[in-house]
This record gives sequence, C-alpha cells and structure tokens, in this order.
Amino acid sequence: MSRRRRIADVALVAAGLAWTGCWFWAFSFGFSDSFFEHNRHSRIPPLIAATLAAAGIFTSFVVQWRRSGSIQGAFVRHVAGVVVAMGPFLILPALLRHAPRHWRPSADDAMGIGIDFLVLTALAVASAVVLPAALGLRNAWRARGRR
Repeated sequence: MSRRRRIADVALVAAGLAWTGCWFWAFSFGFSDSFFEHNRHSRIPPLIAATLAAAGIFTSFVVQWRRSGSIQGAFVRHVAGVVVAMGPFLILPALLRHAPRHWRPSADDAMGIGIDFLVLTALAVASAVVLPAALGLRNAWRARGRR
C-alpha cells in the first residue's frame, strides 16, 4: 500500500469519526439539553440507532465512491445501503412501544425520534443526490485527464 493511499485511508477514518461524533452530538441534544438526566431508558436506544444510521449512510457513500462501476449501479447500491442503515432506527419505535413502561418514549421523546427520522431522511436524500453528481464529475475529470 502506498504512502498516499495510507494517508487517504487515515483521513477517511478521521472524517468518518468526526461525522459520527457530530451526529451523536446533534441527536443527543435533539430531545433536550438535559438528555442524560431523564428517561435514559427511552432515550439511549434511539440515540444509538440514529447515530448508527448516520454512520451507515456515510459508510455506504464512501464504499460506493471508492468502488468502480456505473453511476446508476452505485446509486442503487447506495440507496440499498441507506435502507439497511436506517432499518434499525425505523424498527426501534415499534419495539419500544411494546417494551416495559419505563422503556416507552414519552410524547417529547417520540417527537425527538420523529425529528431524528426527518434529519436522517434528509441526510439520506442529500447523499443519494450528491453521490451520482460527484461520480459524474469525477468521471468527467478523469476522462478529461486522459486526453
């Protein structure tokens, strides 16, 4: 592995950690500023699921960016990756609804879960729009460089 490739891999991991940390922070304060003081049972599972979904969206984007193939194929694979990444977050509210009372989200917590869902959906849609555009620009740039 070349030095340049190792540096790119380290930068990519650092960007992924920064991305995940940023979304952890955003989702943790999506409920209230006293997030870890009240209702931990009903708030921590959605926080973990939302953070994992955001990390999954980033990972799917990076995997498709690094993979060679058609833009359409990358788009379809990325959308499938996003659906898989968001799956646990989408299933979680149904599971919590049947959980013991202290695990069930209150009205404020449920609203926070809904807001997190909207944010994740916006992230998913934005990444699904940016990926084909970025791949198209990259392909055009590479084709221009070969002339």
